[in-house]
Amino acid sequence: MPTVALGAMLLALGVLLGAFGAHGLEDRITPERMETWNTAALYHLVNAVGIFAIGVLKEASPGRVPQGAVRLLVAGAVLFSGSLYALVLLDLSWLGGIAPLGGLSLVAAWIWIGVNAIGRKSTGSSASTQ
Repeated sequence: MPTVALGAMLLALGVLLGAFGAHGLEDRITPERMETWNTAALYHLVNAVGIFAIGVLKEASPGRVPQGAVRLLVAGAVLFSGSLYALVLLDLSWLGGIAPLGGLSLVAAWIWIGVNAIGRKSTGSSASTQ
């Protein structure tokens, strides 16, 4: 799937899940669980915007964005936000232990993208994108 399309679909899903939390869960879960849901939705949407933007950059300048970093962003969003969504819906606190793995994936992806951009700028050529 093209990265722009992936980002757009993740954005749509993030909006739907955010709305579900606000309208479908608000009176059914504790304020603490609502905060967890909102954190999941925020990180979901922020990283989906990032994936969408990376897709736009890839279309404007093919081969200049590390595809492996995009995979890490998707994995991180699934692990981080997905585990928090599931924690709220299933009330299984052990799922909270998965979120840090997703967070590490997200951090690693953004560092990879940043280092790749610095490398291209300092060498004046295209760094490896894989």
